Amino acid sequence: NDEAAFFEAAGYAEAQTCMRNGQRLPVSADIGAEMRRVIEMNDGYRIETVVGRLPEDWLPERARLAGMMSTDTPLGDLAIEPENWTPERVAAMFDEDKRRGRIVVEAVAWHEESGEMAAFTHVSVPAETPWIAYQDDTLVAKAHRGHRLGYRVKAAVSLALPQAAPGVTVQRTWNDETNEHMLRINRELGYEREGTLVEWQKVLD
Repeated sequence: NDEAAFFEAAGYAEAQTCMRNGQRLPVSADIGAEMRRVIEMNDGYRIETVVGRLPEDWLPERARLAGMMSTDTPLGDLAIEPENWTPERVAAMFDEDKRRGRIVVEAVAWHEESGEMAAFTHVSVPAETPWIAYQDDTLVAKAHRGHRLGYRVKAAVSLALPQAAPGVTVQRTWNDETNEHMLRINRELGYEREGTLVEWQKVLD
């Protein structure tokens, strides 16, 4: 198409294709019941949900997982350098959300034996569009995969949003088209495909 020809002529290459999926809120009674059943599985992990700023003692673990977003998630051919996240940077992110009038809901999974934060999902509702919740990041640490933690933290946020942000009618998320595991989770949670995002990249000398 014309857009692709323009980018290619300028030296860009297609680097990543993401699917945008939307979940209507509140979820149906059947989906909600299944969410609660899985969240409450007694398998050594505990799910906690916070509206607004995270507790101070969570910040070091949350920073550790945030750093994995640039190294442990499917990124196609995008060249992204590892990011350095500190507890202070995490706190500043939440403070900026508050300053901008965003409602933030975050769910995390704790591994009870080790005390490690094993997974998180971060969702924000901008003041400008109070009917849309954006699922900004979701990550399950590699050492803790295989326990349905991605499903559980995303489900916990979906159940919390109607109370935290009553005006929200849809929650949107973007995932690499090759990330079939997360796309399957989205389908189980009632998400439907809404569109496609293509990212282009130019490698500079």
